[in-house]
Amino acid sequence: MKSTIQKICLQIHLYLGVASSLILIIICSTGAILVFENELLQLTDRDLHYSEPGGKSPLSYEEIIRITESDGHWAVKGMMIYPGEGRNLQLMVEEKHPEHPEDGEDHHHGKSISVNPFTGQVAEQKSATDSFFHSVMQLHRWLLADAKVGRPITGAATVIFLVISLTGLILYLPPKVKAWFKRRHLLPSLDLRNIPNKAFPLHLRLGYYALIPLLIMGFSGLIWSYPSYYKGLEKLLGDKLGKQRFDKPIELPIRPDSLTAYRVPIANLLRTVDSALTYPAKIYRIDFPEDASHSVMIRKKSAAFFAYDAADKIQLNPYSGEIIEIDRFKDWSFSSKIAALIRTLHVGSFIGFTSKLIYFLAALVATSLPVTALIIWTKKIKKKRQFRQRMK
Repeated sequence: MKSTIQKICLQIHLYLGVASSLILIIICSTGAILVFENELLQLTDRDLHYSEPGGKSPLSYEEIIRITESDGHWAVKGMMIYPGEGRNLQLMVEEKHPEHPEDGEDHHHGKSISVNPFTGQVAEQKSATDSFFHSVMQLHRWLLADAKVGRPITGAATVIFLVISLTGLILYLPPKVKAWFKRRHLLPSLDLRNIPNKAFPLHLRLGYYALIPLLIMGFSGLIWSYPSYYKGLEKLLGDKLGKQRFDKPIELPIRPDSLTAYRVPIANLLRTVDSALTYPAKIYRIDFPEDASHSVMIRKKSAAFFAYDAADKIQLNPYSGEIIEIDRFKDWSFSSKIAALIRTLHVGSFIGFTSKLIYFLAALVATSLPVTALIIWTKKIKKKRQFRQRMK
């Protein structure tokens, strides 16, 4: 017999699940599509990410910056370097628009551009695949509506999803822990010849498999819907969410003469970084100083199979090449690591391909749960109707 708590959980689980089923299917299915967005874009939009040498050697980073800034429209503020043959550079640039010339102020607009490392030319920035993923993202976040309308709806749906997940855990938690380890108990039959009769085991057991990543997705996803939740999570963790976005170059101990000081080549700075952080690089991000009195900030992410999707940061003197400060991710507190990884915890990239695959499968399961729930619900209604008819 079910306890009173289980009966309450059953009603909550059932009616909230039925009411939100369509929105949850949209959110979960689009989430599954977005998991491997970067990998699919690299396959379909190869010209945006790769360039053929054509018998040429790569230009120096300084030459590429000079070519990019030569037309006077863009100022290069940083760059992303992806180790690998023929990989394009990603430059962070600022474009000046005299939108209000009467006030005498420049209006800066930051953007990212892909640049051929052999010619310094800007690659094509938009594609049909990129537009497709942009639409999927808008559907996932705001249901293709205005953000002011869509954000509260998806936020409420996420809260409902978390309530459904937790009530399902209470409602169907196996009475004995050892049952979790019995293969015949956990693995459902995937015989699809008679779906209605398989709906309950599919719903129950697959739901358990996906529960942990789905809870992580749900709790981390709320930061985009509720500012108060965002601030509360920062207070709980004691650090800014995605705090590496707020890192700044530091002031040099000695102010150089910007007219005569020689800047160390970027390639030499990268070699210094590699001598301090010896693991293979997945990506380097370089933030250039805004003036002559600040350091160059370089972040390096590891290319190791199980590496966290987080960067170690090194501040260097651009005139001597000396390391001023090293900030290693592994030295952070646990709460600071969670704060830094909060976005990657939502999208599934926090330990690379492995976590992405787990999230992709979990999102597929989550997409199926409202479907199997509706099958179970309609089947129960049908049985009740048949019982009433027999009683007449």
